[in-house]
Amino acid sequence: MMRAIGIGVIWLWWALAAVAQDRPEGLLWVHSDLPRVFPLQVQTDAGRDYYLELRSTEDERRVLGAYVRGGAFFRVLTPPGAYRIAIVSGRDWDAQAHVFKEPGQAIILDEVFRFRAGFARKNGWLLDLRDTGQGADLHQIGLCQRLSFEQVTPEPEDPFAARFQTDVIERFCG
Repeated sequence: MMRAIGIGVIWLWWALAAVAQDRPEGLLWVHSDLPRVFPLQVQTDAGRDYYLELRSTEDERRVLGAYVRGGAFFRVLTPPGAYRIAIVSGRDWDAQAHVFKEPGQAIILDEVFRFRAGFARKNGWLLDLRDTGQGADLHQIGLCQRLSFEQVTPEPEDPFAARFQTDVIERFCG
């Protein structure tokens, strides 16, 4: 009896591992030589997965493709540039063709998403695709690139230098 339970557990573990491999996760491909440093975060509901593409606004060239598992935290780093985002939801992913066998809703967002560096920030986007009844909810986000004054440390008796450092950090990273 114990042997049958053990074999059943091993079979179940193997089956679950095979199913998990059918659904990719994260970055699928990139067609850009530029470094990927700008954040794109996506929030979704469980039960439906998403295929996401970034397309260049200049020539509609496909730049990046990613697979977002429904309900899971997702963040991918993108190259700098201005893009449109196309999203397809669905179930049962075909890994060879990079499409869903049962596609759901297809969305091409009209917004131009600019991924670029500002002073002390890497600017990116947060897409909320959870069911709010209003489509995608968009928010700009930024990763702080805190300025390092460690090599040129101001003297404690120099109040201007200390105030300048605090002002820069609060203004651009606060």
